[in-house]
Amino acid sequence: MRMLIQSEEIQKIIYAMQKGKLMKYIERLRNKLSKQREVYERLKLNDSATVCYHEKIDKEWGVGDANYTNRLRLTYYLLYEKIDDEAAFAYLFQEDLKDRENNDFQGIGTTIQILTYLLQKHNGNHQYDTLFERAQNANFDCACGYNRNITMDEDIESNDLLDCIYMCEDLEYKDIMELLVEEWKQTVTAWNENNRSMLIQFYTFLGKEADNETLLWEQLASKRTAQKSTGQLSAYRDIIQYYIKTEQYSRAETVLKEAVQVEGIEEIKRIRLFDDFLEAACTLVSNGAEDAEGIWNWAKTELKTREDMYGNLYKKAIDAAKTMGDLYAVQLEKAYFEWREKVGLS
Repeated sequence: MRMLIQSEEIQKIIYAMQKGKLMKYIERLRNKLSKQREVYERLKLNDSATVCYHEKIDKEWGVGDANYTNRLRLTYYLLYEKIDDEAAFAYLFQEDLKDRENNDFQGIGTTIQILTYLLQKHNGNHQYDTLFERAQNANFDCACGYNRNITMDEDIESNDLLDCIYMCEDLEYKDIMELLVEEWKQTVTAWNENNRSMLIQFYTFLGKEADNETLLWEQLASKRTAQKSTGQLSAYRDIIQYYIKTEQYSRAETVLKEAVQVEGIEEIKRIRLFDDFLEAACTLVSNGAEDAEGIWNWAKTELKTREDMYGNLYKKAIDAAKTMGDLYAVQLEKAYFEWREKVGLS
């Protein structure tokens, strides 16, 4: 009985120590958010330049909002500081609604969810029902997942370590996030596919791509014995994409050749995963692969069987064909323009 009591006391001490460490980082996060007080005070003076909807055009993602993250930071500040300002809630909601309605990436976003919760408190006379309905119909994602009756925890202390990491990612507070990730790593007692995948995601966001190479190979090693080949091929895909992103084309080429020999490659030809291999192959050809002819011949054979090609695959295939001086590029370009017209992009 004495040993049991001692064990319980030890657990309490460990818990208190862990909580103390977490609280330290929560305070750092709180202090970071406290800088939003200046933004809030400017908003009260009708200076909304940094939080109003500000359309931007990105070559890859299309229409977006340059002030989205600023607005999210202020929204979190209002939530956790328990500031009850109906006018600010309504204004920020309407500005974020413009982003939901115009953003090419669509999505719901954290900002409008928090603001829905805050504004709902002032909707006793249903004066904001129209705004909530607009949010529900803002885009496909909102139509599927927006909840006008969402609830939020207003206490920042209720967030655990991983919550804080993801919040920092959402808020783009990379300095604090990096500290939190190092702290989280110390809590991992055994690495597996799930937590290793999380670390890869964290490192990618933090711009620590070089640290992902070993992790990606460990992911592949853990999936080699899986019954289904999909997991193994997904791991191969991730490694290839890593090498392409870091412009290590020779290594990517070696891994691609190994991947397409994996037993079960035929099983994925009807899913997007296989298209990722085709995109990679075309990218390598366009970037002067050592065995460009062999890779292109493989990719071209597979491309001719595809009935559901899409924009990026078309463009990469066209570039690869032109690189090889292959007249198949003409056929691909014709199909690409037909596809654009079909989906309403022409």
